[in-house]
Amino acid sequence: MAELIRTAVDALSAEAFAILSLISMFDRAPIPKYLLLPVSIAPLGIEAYPRSIVSYQVRFEELRDSSLVTSFGEDFVLGHELAQQLTRAKLLRVTGLAARVFKDALSRLCSHWNYIERSYVFGTSGRIDRWEKCEQLYPHVLKLSSLAYEVEEAGDPSVFCASLAKLITEVAGWVYRLHVAFSHSVTDMRKVSARARA
Repeated sequence: MAELIRTAVDALSAEAFAILSLISMFDRAPIPKYLLLPVSIAPLGIEAYPRSIVSYQVRFEELRDSSLVTSFGEDFVLGHELAQQLTRAKLLRVTGLAARVFKDALSRLCSHWNYIERSYVFGTSGRIDRWEKCEQLYPHVLKLSSLAYEVEEAGDPSVFCASLAKLITEVAGWVYRLHVAFSHSVTDMRKVSARARA
């Protein structure tokens, strides 16, 4: 199975591999499609990332045809776990490439996470209209924070940055406010946040 997936990954166009690279930084949980769409801001993690929606859709179909990803409803994508692992391993072999893709994934998560100062609803005793989106992004923040150590070991300590610390702190606060019994996840995120602040 691993050899079949490796062959499929190696046969991808540069643009399709760029999309798969970004997917590899997220969790196996359904990935919201808005995290993967082309963005106008530069620099992107990989130069080959599709710049238009049409190009993105063509290359996404290439990934689906290769059975490396599947659509999950209209708004989500599922990455094949082994394909994600093999892609990350390939990225880590090229100096600085995994860090660029990591930072692109982090930038996308930060731009979509509903930070408390963006979402606070005045006159509601602190009610925050952000729960559904936060729930969608939560597993991907956890995954990215755990990958920070892996990317750093490949030679790029810059992944521990202020953006990562702020995002993790926000997520830990969100989890705490929900009274979710993920105390081990909160503790892990606080460790990464403290490391990022150091």
